[in-house]
Amino acid sequence: MMNNQKRNFQFLLVWGFLLVSLPFISSCGKTDKPAYVPPSEPILKIAEEYSGQDFSVVLHDMDVTEDDDNIIYRHKYVTLQPKEDSLVVDSTDWLKVGAQLFQENENNLGMELISYHNGELSTTPKPVGFDWAIGNEKYGEWVTDSTLTTSSGQPEKTWQYKSNPARFMFYYWMFSRRTPMSSYSAYSNSYRGKAAFYGNSTNRYGTNSDYQRKSRSSFFKRKASSKSWKSHARASKRSSRYKGGSSSRRRSGGVGK
Repeated sequence: MMNNQKRNFQFLLVWGFLLVSLPFISSCGKTDKPAYVPPSEPILKIAEEYSGQDFSVVLHDMDVTEDDDNIIYRHKYVTLQPKEDSLVVDSTDWLKVGAQLFQENENNLGMELISYHNGELSTTPKPVGFDWAIGNEKYGEWVTDSTLTTSSGQPEKTWQYKSNPARFMFYYWMFSRRTPMSSYSAYSNSYRGKAAFYGNSTNRYGTNSDYQRKSRSSFFKRKASSKSWKSHARASKRSSRYKGGSSSRRRSGGVGK
């Protein structure tokens, strides 16, 4: 029974998550190196290790480097696993990932890429907790916030997490931001399971959010000064021309079904 459950989970995972089966088109130019192609995506292996358990895999960092032969794309992940009244947090070192996977998640810094909660597998990038913590009284409650107003001028309700250090441990900062009910409603009504969600009106979440730019200034400095990132930018531009346009799934995060 357990073996069948695990096989079913692996099947859904593989088909739900975009596998990189072809090298990224980065060798078209004479000066750029081809991208390193990993044997498999590390995030899939991480997800398989949690098969049958509730978990989230969050994109914690990303980088582009080079060796003598290849451009190398790397991710760092943080895993979150709710257990009774606590949240078990773990993190990875740098892991080599496929160029296409990297490219399609450049906007998803600090977001969940894969999650499994309450029997549902999600491979659509989203803000942390949007599928399992927000709305769950175990983690917090909706509170009227007099500093924010809705489009009709009424006081906005925001989700406030319980400030329990034992529950959120070192990753509590992920949950410390206010989530307006209007933002969560927009996600639930129009984005859940369909497309990556960065906010109902502005980039409130993900790489381009004000929060990430302020809290992760070292990432943006590294990106701006890196020659490898510039090589990646050229390769991404050529790849877009080669494809002749991308699907809405890819434009919205590249981790669709």
